[in-house]
Amino acid sequence: MRIIVPIKQVPETNAVKMDEATGTMIREGVEGIINPLDLYSIEAAIQLREQYGGEIIALSMGPAKAMSALKEAIAMGIDRAVLLSHRAFAGSDTWATSFALAAAIRKLGADSPDQDHFGFDLVLCGERATDGDTGQVGPGIASFLDLPVASYVSKIEAVEGQTCRVRRLVEEGYETLEVRMPAVFTVVKEVANPRLPTLRGKQKAHPGSQDIPSQDHPAGAENPRRRRAGHFVGRGSAARFLAAEGSGMSAMGQSGVWVLAEQSAGRVQRISHELLTRGRLLADKRGTDLTAVILGHRISAEDLTELIERGADRVLAMEAPQLEYFLPEPYAACLAGLLQERKPEIMIAGATTTGRTLMPYVAVRVGAGLTADCTVLDIEEGTGNLLQTRPAIGGNIMATIKTPDHRPQMATVRPHSAPPARRQIGRKGEITRLAAPEPLLTSRVKRVGFQAAAEEHGLTDAETIVTVGRGIKKGENIRIVNGLVESLDAALGATRDVVDRGWLSYPHQIGLSGKTVTPKLYVAIGVSGSIQHMAGMQTSETIVAVNADPDAQIFRVADFGIVGDLFEVVPALTAKLQELKGTK
Repeated sequence: MRIIVPIKQVPETNAVKMDEATGTMIREGVEGIINPLDLYSIEAAIQLREQYGGEIIALSMGPAKAMSALKEAIAMGIDRAVLLSHRAFAGSDTWATSFALAAAIRKLGADSPDQDHFGFDLVLCGERATDGDTGQVGPGIASFLDLPVASYVSKIEAVEGQTCRVRRLVEEGYETLEVRMPAVFTVVKEVANPRLPTLRGKQKAHPGSQDIPSQDHPAGAENPRRRRAGHFVGRGSAARFLAAEGSGMSAMGQSGVWVLAEQSAGRVQRISHELLTRGRLLADKRGTDLTAVILGHRISAEDLTELIERGADRVLAMEAPQLEYFLPEPYAACLAGLLQERKPEIMIAGATTTGRTLMPYVAVRVGAGLTADCTVLDIEEGTGNLLQTRPAIGGNIMATIKTPDHRPQMATVRPHSAPPARRQIGRKGEITRLAAPEPLLTSRVKRVGFQAAAEEHGLTDAETIVTVGRGIKKGENIRIVNGLVESLDAALGATRDVVDRGWLSYPHQIGLSGKTVTPKLYVAIGVSGSIQHMAGMQTSETIVAVNADPDAQIFRVADFGIVGDLFEVVPALTAKLQELKGTK
């Protein structure tokens, strides 16, 4: 088995500073580390090689100092490494990065003695990088290479011939997929426990004993900066930050705002109604129609009518049995076909496991700009361009981005960052059901199973979350918060420390390496408030924190803080809530 692992050197999040004049990150003097989520893809690759044999190649793109990250990967057990380094790559966004890495992967495959299938079996990526937090590069690479992609892979269960069976983490639980290789996987933290570099590995990575070539350009690659279409137009707490833009259709002749309405087994999901709130405001400002496009099978007439009643002027429902559940290839082919045929000006989707996989894949297909995980969308006066504001670098930076020259302008939006659109019973609009063209329905990914989440409330959709941190001291003490969770009818979250210690499983983790949540009420119990954790929850509507340390970072974002021993405070809070509920 031949595996390619793209990795990225990122700055330590706590040490990041910005140049206010240029709006770029100041990397000089900031320690670079392997993107923490890439450690899990490295480990997953090593475990596959240990089981099936083969070779692992680490691939990175960056300046010469990124060599240190590749050497660390070799020390962990990677066989060899390749660095792409060129001045033209400086400041590349995710679209350009995906383009360059895909070209390099194609060349590495061509150099392989095995030419039967691209020269490699798998490309294993971390779910996302902690500096940009977009999750776009993996699906982007897959789209450029015309390969199937499985995102949010939590377990690689078996490889039989050219088929790999994986478990994929989604909002409602876990899907089991069979994927035809070669393929691209993005993996979550749950997939493996990264090993430490070994002394023998460090000796292997020592300069002179290991060849780490640097390639100015991958074969056939164009200067990615020539393709970029986006411009940064504003600063939030700091300055601009790179997002994914690309070369798309001309801005001339484009009109209409589209939202991607998500469904599962024929039932429309809540995020669809939240997007209608966003879309309606944008459409009204542009003086144009709002269209909800939905892909599925036998979607109920009631659900389609509800999309109209919640603000859509038009619903396009493309249906086929193969679209009942999300599969990247047929979904991307169908959506890209509609975009190219009908030419909307704006296309927005939810920053869900579906949206964060589908939209980068489609953006490459149609050559469009894409900004991930937006919290604010607006229309620029005078130009009519979409202004897309998103957090990055652990939430320290709020960047406002626009794509003035290419269409459609594409963005994903954080769930729960807007209320569902109010329903207006009797509101009229146009509903069109379309049969999906058969040639677009081919898929090298097959959904063969599903396991619902064991927890009653999922974090992503929860309106109330109680999160425990290291201050809980040991796993058995989590029972102390169970009464509070029950009293608030809440979901249970965890910090990275709690998950790393095995006190709660990875689906509970909130933060840069876990989930991003935006509940109405967030209660942090024994949470210190690292910047990585706060990046995943600081947009919560109301934050309550309980911590014995009055200087804990969590109090900087909390609306209400209780300085005290959680083992005394939590039982008292629980008792009072139960008393109030009983009285009510």
